[in-house]
Amino acid sequence: VLPAQPDRAFVMVGGNEAIAHAQPETRPYYQQAQDVPDGHLQPDAFARAYRELLQLLQLHHIQPMIGLPPIEYNPAVVKALQDFNAQAADVARAHNVPVLDLMAHFTPSDVPDRPPLTLKSISQAGNSDQSSGDDTDDSEFTYTLDGVHLTDAAAAEMGKLIAAFIDEH
Repeated sequence: VLPAQPDRAFVMVGGNEAIAHAQPETRPYYQQAQDVPDGHLQPDAFARAYRELLQLLQLHHIQPMIGLPPIEYNPAVVKALQDFNAQAADVARAHNVPVLDLMAHFTPSDVPDRPPLTLKSISQAGNSDQSSGDDTDDSEFTYTLDGVHLTDAAAAEMGKLIAAFIDEH
């Protein structure tokens, strides 16, 4: 982003960190494929990295704008992402950076218990019939294909919310 010298940057991270934190069986993926030490970040390390990112953007005169991502796989992942989102929101507010809470908008209040995510489920994400973009099937999820990845309709709705947020700020 820095070489492009934009005026603004919309930042939305934390979903993978929450999954790895809440679902230990996925950590080898994040350790090997994503080069994350121990396969996950503690919330305090996440907050530190987030602070450094916002400071770097501001140092380069780029106005950061924050999106707090949603998720709906299972209660453990939702809780972990709520914790990571709270860290991100606190850091953003301390740096006078506007925050769009997409988790509050999308994630249902009652997320059913589901089996933990595993290496197999992570490796199959986006590779099944679910990734066809067909929003017509009756999914057990409200706005995602698999509890993590947005349906086409939800992506379009999220895009509108983000565009309006950017226009406001």
